[in-house]
Formats: sequence, structure tokens, C-alpha cells
Amino acid sequence: MRWPLYGGARYHGPCRVSQPVSGSFGDKPQAVEGTPMDDSESPTPLIRTGLRDRLPRGLSHPVGAEAISHALTGCARYADLWTAFGAKTLSLHPAPPGCGDFRLAFAIICNNHSGTWYLSVPAVPSEERSVVRQLLVGAGLPAAREWLRPRPETWHAGFRTFQVGYALDPPRVCLVESLNHRVVESSVASVQVVTPKQALQQTGEA
Repeated sequence: MRWPLYGGARYHGPCRVSQPVSGSFGDKPQAVEGTPMDDSESPTPLIRTGLRDRLPRGLSHPVGAEAISHALTGCARYADLWTAFGAKTLSLHPAPPGCGDFRLAFAIICNNHSGTWYLSVPAVPSEERSVVRQLLVGAGLPAAREWLRPRPETWHAGFRTFQVGYALDPPRVCLVESLNHRVVESSVASVQVVTPKQALQQTGEA
């Protein structure tokens, strides 16, 4: 199975996916190009929010219902999905070798035993939110949309997850597919982002 880590999706801010550094997901990445997404251009209806925990001080959600719905609109099972916004930072689990330092930014949970499919957005440190948002909207969510493509009937068995993990030094995205809590495929790619400090410098130069 091969599917892209990138795409022509609209995105928030300049985010470029460079050559994958490991894994088997996707062909040769290309730069993500497009115009910034307007939050007022929301698909109808948005993906339902089924859970939203109250965030403690210092934590934020990297994306909201509108950004997720924009990225996933038109995908298979769109109408059946709902989103849980958590209040804790999480690590990848299960994590492929060498990715133990990646934090979780987004996940698709597919419990085919019960027929429950939902999206999970954990909290991230507030100072990391801007960069994680760029990683998700520029690379992670387009990959998630591709993963949600129609599947053969034999695929709908067991407990499947698709995770988007992130690391910041340097900025990288880790995509992990698991079946019954075992990693079946993973990929890591370096991503160019604009940090809050760089954004301020660019504003000053303008």
C-alpha cells in the first residue's frame, strides 16, 4: 500500500514536506502548495464533537473542528465520524522503533468490533501549538484523509488506528498504522515550518 504524505490541500501557514527519512508510506514528497484556508469556509455539517475535555493551563488543542472537517470533507465515513478533544499530552502508542520521542498530534480510532470510528485530538503544550498545527494541516491531515479512503470488506476487521505523531527538533511527522495494537506500517518525514519567532521576525522585516 502506498499513499501520499502530502497533497494539494489548503493549509494554514507555510509548511513544506521534505524527503521522507524512513518508512514505507508515500511516494516522493512534493511541497504542499496552496492558499491559506479561510476558517469561515466551513463544510456543512462539521464533524461532530463528541467529547471536549477542559484544558489545564499551558495546554492547547493544535486544530479544531473546522480545520479537521475541511481536511477530511468528502472522505469515506465522513458522516459517521466524531471527534474527542482530550486534555492530556500523549505519546505514540504503539510506536515504531526510533519514534519513542514523538508526541501524538492526531489519531483515527477504528474499532471494527463495535463499529465505532472516531478522531482523537490530544492536548499539546501551548508554545508548540502553532508548529504542530502547521504539521497537521500541511501533512498529517491530508495523509489521514487518504487513509480514510474506501476499503475492501476484508479490511474492516480488528482494532485499527492511524496516528500522526510529531517531533520538533527538527520538525518531523511520524505516520503510524496499527492493527490490534501492533504497528503494521510507519513513515517519518522532515517538515519545514515557520516558528512563532520566525513569524515575528518576518513581520518586522515587512
